[in-house]
Amino acid sequence: MNAETTTPVMPNTTPRFSVVIPTYNRERLLPRTLDSVLAQTFTDYEVIVVDDGSTDATQQVVQQYLQTNPHVRYHLQQNQGACAARNQGSSLSSSSFLVFLDDDDAVDPTWLSTFS
Repeated sequence: MNAETTTPVMPNTTPRFSVVIPTYNRERLLPRTLDSVLAQTFTDYEVIVVDDGSTDATQQVVQQYLQTNPHVRYHLQQNQGACAARNQGSSLSSSSFLVFLDDDDAVDPTWLSTFS
């Protein structure tokens, strides 16, 4: 496992929101969460998935999203707990506003627009 893997943000853009999703062993639930965020009507955002050392197929799930969606970024770290994953997501954020979402949640398509 590479403990410091990141993917670059969309080139030459600064999104208004960073949605940080810390995750650990959620290969079955994470697609529902990501799909709900990626279905937002507000489109000026990035999604930062911080994988806290998952031992299941979470990384492969996120890799599929990375191939098809420029909003998604990924960081893999050694297991340190949810707080450390949130802090890492915060430090990777390049936006004006930061929001957190649990890896087993789903949001309404207008969720981000309620903040703007």
